[in-house]
Amino acid sequence: MSLKDLGPEALVDVSKGLVVDEDGLAETGGLEGGSPQRKVAATAAGGGGVKELNEDDGKNNKESGDGGGSLQPSPCHSWISNSSSCTNLFEDDDDEECEGDGGEDDYEYDPYTHEYVPRIKEPPDGEDSDDGLLVSREQRDASLSFVAQALLESARANKERWDNEQQARRRSSTERISCVAKMLFCSGKALCHISEMPQHLRFNKYILSGYRQLGDFWTCVRSLGYLHNETLNILTHVVPIVYILLYWQTMFPWGAIEGNTFLNILGWAHISASISPWIGSVIYHLFMSYNQGGDRFYQLLLQIDMFGIWVTECFGALSNLTAAAWCLPKDYQTAMMTAYGLAAVWGLQKALTAWTPLARRMCFAPVFISRILAFLLRISPWGGGNPATLSDVVLQDVLSILGGIIGVVRIPEKWFPGRLDLWLNSHHIMHLMVVWAVMHMNAATNGDINWVIGNYDQAQCPVTNNS
Repeated sequence: MSLKDLGPEALVDVSKGLVVDEDGLAETGGLEGGSPQRKVAATAAGGGGVKELNEDDGKNNKESGDGGGSLQPSPCHSWISNSSSCTNLFEDDDDEECEGDGGEDDYEYDPYTHEYVPRIKEPPDGEDSDDGLLVSREQRDASLSFVAQALLESARANKERWDNEQQARRRSSTERISCVAKMLFCSGKALCHISEMPQHLRFNKYILSGYRQLGDFWTCVRSLGYLHNETLNILTHVVPIVYILLYWQTMFPWGAIEGNTFLNILGWAHISASISPWIGSVIYHLFMSYNQGGDRFYQLLLQIDMFGIWVTECFGALSNLTAAAWCLPKDYQTAMMTAYGLAAVWGLQKALTAWTPLARRMCFAPVFISRILAFLLRISPWGGGNPATLSDVVLQDVLSILGGIIGVVRIPEKWFPGRLDLWLNSHHIMHLMVVWAVMHMNAATNGDINWVIGNYDQAQCPVTNNS
């Protein structure tokens, strides 16, 4: 069989050394480093071409009598040959390019799909790149669009989840209060949000929940049986009241001053100063949710609270001032105590008429200044008092001042609004600090009174000894 007998459409790759045998099969020589021979079918059917066969396929076709004619023709771009050119074997058509879907340069072999796919062309230099990069740009845009859409959806989901978490945190405060109330056998008492309270009870905008419902006298008393945002304020001052009522006899050297009227007055002044702030505070915090009288009744409660604080600030320092001035002449002692009394009266008037937390604390400034002057006298050569109680004298005022400052600036609930409604907000901390301050006041008073008893004739005064 000659090449002419194969038909005008039978094209072979001469660069691979194809030889057509009598069966219409073309054999390829081992031109690629001794690779085994391959056979391809050369069909004479119109539009045919060359298609690779293995040896078994060739034999099967030969035995069946098909002569390779049953094989489907393959277009030019599906040849196995990696030749850089394909040519017609006929002399009269040697310049004709093989037909197909496009030239060889338009396709490339895909090793993953084992097919020839359109080649992504790069635009020639100097030409417009829109047409040349059409396929690659579509692929790129599709990939980028998919990634961007995924990132956008992820960002939206994260933002939505964050917003939901924030809203859940804001709503959880009241829910936590309800759960804690049930655990503490609060009988399901409903607590209120700050927005539900009258204006005179919204004095701390950072305490958002845990408010009691307004009620009558017994409703206020029964609120001792469940948890709310005034519970800790009440308990921190109920405990000192109970302690003082049980152990007041141990808080002053009563046996050593028997029969001495002046020292007995100082002793009862000390007991009154130790218990009065807690009584006024408990009355204020327990009945501030009373539903009668409105703002006027609330101002009355504030005045009761401030009066208790005034008793502590003024009477609690009497023993310390007495000890500091004990070594002075009697006229000097009288003048000093008279000035202190006038400052205390002025402070009481301001305390009962103050309308803001800062004004209520500043009303004690004259009394505080008097105590500073007494402290300076105490450490001077003319002063008296027990040297061992000097730190207690300082701490009783320092702790009170720090507690008052914390209460004014609303720290730490200012940093965590709504999260410290029940525990450890600024008012709770202030209550604990003033209890601590009164403990130091008791230690300083007992130390100074014992010093006065032992030095009643001024025998231990530095000025008396030097003279």
